[in-house]
Amino acid sequence: MTDHEADACVLDSKDRIILDSLEHDGRMTLAQLAAATSLSVSATQSRVQKLEHKGVITGYKAILDHEKSGQPVSAYISLTPLDYAEAPVIPEKLRDVDGIISCDAVSGSSNYLLMVRVASTHELETLLNTIHAAVPVSTDTTMCYAAISRSEPRRGMLNTMTTEHHEPCADGETVIDSEGDWRDAETKQIVQRIEVLRQSIDNIDMAIVALLAERFKATTQVGVLKAEAGFAPADYTREEYQIDRLQRIAQGAGLDPQIALMYKEFVVTEAKKRHKRIADAGDDPGVLDIFA
Repeated sequence: MTDHEADACVLDSKDRIILDSLEHDGRMTLAQLAAATSLSVSATQSRVQKLEHKGVITGYKAILDHEKSGQPVSAYISLTPLDYAEAPVIPEKLRDVDGIISCDAVSGSSNYLLMVRVASTHELETLLNTIHAAVPVSTDTTMCYAAISRSEPRRGMLNTMTTEHHEPCADGETVIDSEGDWRDAETKQIVQRIEVLRQSIDNIDMAIVALLAERFKATTQVGVLKAEAGFAPADYTREEYQIDRLQRIAQGAGLDPQIALMYKEFVVTEAKKRHKRIADAGDDPGVLDIFA
């Protein structure tokens, strides 16, 4: 048993309350912690100092809104060494690379899992190139589209608060702002939950746009390769298969199967615009290929 494991064994219920409280809000005052634990302020301060000394509390940090701070794109990157002799030195070689938030050794098919945060999908691509230049690895990238926060107000708080009914605005519009003056606690909590969901929606939209950009890059490359090989630009068999497949996926997801046709119409229109812009710029637009 390690020293940290031995220390963890002696934590009592008061220590657990302190840890849970500080994990939820690192700026809680000693007076607030004392009230939560039913201890005196001096006794609470002594416990906090012991928890810090033992290394149970390793620090305090601010929780940022990364979209507002200019780094809205988050992703996990799994690393698998191409040369396993290099595996032990990978974390050290990536330690000072900008954009990498954490590097964890994991079990499974990969050896390490990076958490990264950057300003755009272009910067994510640049970061991947930097990683490949620094260490011999294969990578698998998963973009995050929703951050699940533990700081959402607890539902139990509603039990001690009164509620009021709000009529909708006369013009049929309600401007929802978490900073607004919502008088009753239940409505305020609903607004906060809407804000959390809207953040997820915004992140999903951003991920969709990024994925569409990558999709058009890939289909353009397929079109150019078809042209080089002398293949016909159209592949109606694949197109019919893809539409049928997307309709089945949409139906399985609880969506109208017609969304597959709407999606096809969108990518056809956008692909034509992209190829026209390339041609107008004097470059070879390749072959117009929608479903590749």
